[in-house]
Parts: sequence; C-alpha cells; structure tokens
Amino acid sequence: MIDGTAMLGKLVKVTVDRPMGSFHPKHQNLYYPVNYGYIEGILAPDGEEQDAYILGVDQPVKEFTGRIIGIVHRLDDIEEKWVVAPEKLSFTREQIQEQIYFQEQYFHSEIVIWEEERQELSMTETRENPARPEGKSGEKMLKRMNRSHGPLRDFGLSKLPWRPDMRILDVGCGGGATIQDMLKLSAGSVIDGVDYSEVSVAQSKELNQEYLGSRCHISRGDVTKLPFEKNTYDLVTGVETVYFWPEVEKAFREILRVLKPQGMFAVLNEGSDPDQCDWPEIDGFLRIYRPEELETLMKKAGFEEIEIYRGQDQMICVTGRKTG
Repeated sequence: MIDGTAMLGKLVKVTVDRPMGSFHPKHQNLYYPVNYGYIEGILAPDGEEQDAYILGVDQPVKEFTGRIIGIVHRLDDIEEKWVVAPEKLSFTREQIQEQIYFQEQYFHSEIVIWEEERQELSMTETRENPARPEGKSGEKMLKRMNRSHGPLRDFGLSKLPWRPDMRILDVGCGGGATIQDMLKLSAGSVIDGVDYSEVSVAQSKELNQEYLGSRCHISRGDVTKLPFEKNTYDLVTGVETVYFWPEVEKAFREILRVLKPQGMFAVLNEGSDPDQCDWPEIDGFLRIYRPEELETLMKKAGFEEIEIYRGQDQMICVTGRKTG
C-alpha cells in the first residue's frame, strides 16, 4: 500500500471501468458525470486496486494517463480516492469537491491538493534549511519530507538484502520515516539514527517512540565523526542527505569504518542529474551527484562491489560493500 499524499504530482495511468455517462453496476441511481477507474498495481487501504476520479476530460475514455492533483481522505471509511487530471490542468478544492460530490456526498472527507502542498512546501523550504531544520516550520517541513520521500524509500529499500536481527545505522535520519520503514523490513533489528539537527532528532524519536530505547536509538551527531565503534553495523543508509555533506569523502570513509566486514552502505537520492535539478544551494552548498560519481567516491573510500539501481524520476540507489 502506498501513501497517497506522497504520490501527489506523479503521473499515473487510470483504467476506466465506469466511464462518464454510465451508472454504478449495483446502485443504478448513482450516475457518473466524470470518468472513474482504478490504477493497476497500486493497492488502496481497502486492499483493492486504487480508485481514481478523472477530471478535465469531457468525453468517455477507456484509459487515461495524467497527474495526481488531489487525494480524497475519507474520515469515516477505510478508502481514499485519488483525483487525476491532464498534466497542465489544475483545479481548486471547490472545483474538485463539486465534480466528485455525486459520490463523496455520502462520506465525510477531506481533500489534500497538490498545488497547495507544493506551494506550502516551497515556502517552507525557502525559510528552512533542509540540512538543518529548525523551529515549527522545520518540524512541518520534516513531516512533509517524510511523506514526499515515500516513493524513493519504497524503491531504494527494496534493493537491499534484508534479514532478521540486523544492526543498522541511518545517517541524516531527518524525520525518521526511513527508520520506521526499516524496523518493519528487518524483524528484531536494532537501528541507530544520527542527524545534525536537534529538530530532526526530536521528530525521529517521536515517530519511532514505540521502539525507542529497545530497537531504536536516535542521537545528534556528525557523519564525519560518528560516535560508534568500528565494525558495528550490517547496513548503513543515507536517504536524501548526501547532497548536504561538504566533506563527503571523509564521511564515506567514516561510514566504512563503522561497517562490519561484508556490511553494506546504501545511498538513496531523488536527484541524480545536475543538469535537470534546479534546487537552490543551502548555506552556499548543495551537490547533485550522478550515480557514477557516487560510485567513484565509494571506491575511493574503500567500498567494493558497487551496484547502481535506477528508478523513475531520477531516483537512484547506489550500494557498496566493505569487503575487508
């Protein structure tokens, strides 16, 4: 099951099983004024394939590829519905509510709008440093990043060799969502999280409080001076964080030090092409790495058996092992 909010802005293909102008197969009084269907391969909270309304198309269609512009969270039902529209077309909350009222009138729901999420996140990030979030706006940014990085975590973590009872370190742990995911992927694992930001440490602890002190330990620290003994970890992860490391080679050597022999280091990034990323510099520094550059840096630090995995929208997962 995928967090719908994390999918806002993504392109999806909808298979239409209830075209515009048709009636519900069981409830003959329910008329569909818009095309309505499902997204193959994506499971909704009810265990069925994810349903979607299609707006901005004025004729019946069999399938449609468009952008997710809204998520309808039903507060009195397990289901949620996605709202899809042509790429360059947007709708206000009121316009969406009006067009889906024919079915949503029977439920109490709230709608998350992509344009609003994007604008608010952009405004937050102009005030806040993603490398060192601070204050209330930093907390809000971390929660949004936890959601928006969901597809990257799903992609990258699926490439790693999970087994029970691992010792894991998440460097630059941010809002703690990666730790939360890994606690589920490795039964009995013990995970340490480190971040330079006090706000990030607090958010990570709050999100993972169920396991805090037992399977989860989170502290403030510097990736170039990790407070751990050598040969400690089976796996070290860095998710959406390497961009902000001014001493990346030193950091990679430090990560190699704390890994056990045959331990793995995994870098997960959303941006992997500096020619297509127009992200602003943070405190005068931000570096977008091509996967081949990360491979070179890992080799210089002493990693071997480098693997590069490429996903959609510039997502990459680059892994290396400590073989000595």
